[in-house]
Amino acid sequence: MSEGDAVLAATAPATRASLAAELAALGVPRGGVLIAHLSLSALGWTAGGALALLDALGDALGPEGTLVLPAFSSDLSEPSRWQAPPVPEAWWETIRAELPAFDPARTPTRGLGRAPELFRTLPGVQRSTHPTSSFAARGPLAAELLGGHSLDLPLGEGSPLARLYERDARVLLLGVGHERNTSLHLAEHRASWPAKRTLRQGAPVREPSGRRWVEFDELDVRDDDFPACGRAFAASGAERSGRVARAEARLFRQRELVDFAAEWFSEQRSRAQSAPLELELRPVGPAELERWAELRHRLWPQGEPSELRAEAEQLLSEPARAQAYFACAGDEALGPQVLGFVELTRRERAPGSGGQPVGYVEGWYVEPSARGQGVGRFLIAAAREWTRAQGLRLLASDTTPRYRGSRAAHLALGFREVRVEHRFLCELA
Repeated sequence: MSEGDAVLAATAPATRASLAAELAALGVPRGGVLIAHLSLSALGWTAGGALALLDALGDALGPEGTLVLPAFSSDLSEPSRWQAPPVPEAWWETIRAELPAFDPARTPTRGLGRAPELFRTLPGVQRSTHPTSSFAARGPLAAELLGGHSLDLPLGEGSPLARLYERDARVLLLGVGHERNTSLHLAEHRASWPAKRTLRQGAPVREPSGRRWVEFDELDVRDDDFPACGRAFAASGAERSGRVARAEARLFRQRELVDFAAEWFSEQRSRAQSAPLELELRPVGPAELERWAELRHRLWPQGEPSELRAEAEQLLSEPARAQAYFACAGDEALGPQVLGFVELTRRERAPGSGGQPVGYVEGWYVEPSARGQGVGRFLIAAAREWTRAQGLRLLASDTTPRYRGSRAAHLALGFREVRVEHRFLCELA
């Protein structure tokens, strides 16, 4: 949402005072410990922006309270594991050699929004020392919560998340869902399922002797089932919900969430791996816009989220020429778990179509944890049926080398390659 749209949608501006009062009314504990996940844009127009929101959180907690925010720097990581987007193997050694060493005072956050990036720079804020998975905190317990952040398994027992658990912290989701709830990663560390594994990760750090590339173990975490887990947790009655400005807000004890989710992940992930997926196709409508926009950003992480959302809205407004579908699985009582999507349009021509109109796969995405289980095939089958229903005889698509495995997946599902492009550039002295 643009700032102009936020002004038009608001009946009055949110302020530091109004936000603090609404946070207190929600139950933010004065003198307590709080880890917050925030969407500034969800509040509507706010006088003072991110600083007003952070000040309001401090006002609600009071001088004896401690506020914690994620301060992740996921770009300082092993380049061979990058997927959003991947980079050529020929670049890996250069990236490992040239990435700047993590510096708690200077390294920016990545992908967390304006409030966490501003928070880490404010007076009195401390930051843990993990090069990819740090947290920032302000308040009397900041040093205790952030100290001794383990290099290995950085979201597990040696992390600030576990210290928050010990301190019976509260979790605030403000304008975001459980897909952004970092505490669920602690639950993953405490859960058990057959395919649970660790990965070897790397990052640049600064030591007295200079910059060094270090390697460490991290859990192969996932978040595609976080929304379903969150719905189950909410159904247990453990959340307090309300509104802060225009944003939906949820508050709960981290300890209750982690205990619940560790059991839920153990059961649900073990069950999912022992039985074939039962997939359901769901047309995407206005009610699913936010989830669709989120998945579009996972497919095209280089895109601006607001632009990706606007494109999705435009497609929804053109039902005669465009359609999107979700592939879902899950418990109907808690709502479906979205495993992937396909979005389609009618185009008047495509390379290799001989001038005939085609159905065109504009986007095709499967959550990493659901790959290799027939979800992509299921979505392309839906794309074929939609194309036939349009009276068309050809289905077209495209991909680029950055999407590893995409070309092979297309060929395996009956597509034929009609054009390959190689583009070159030469630097001139």
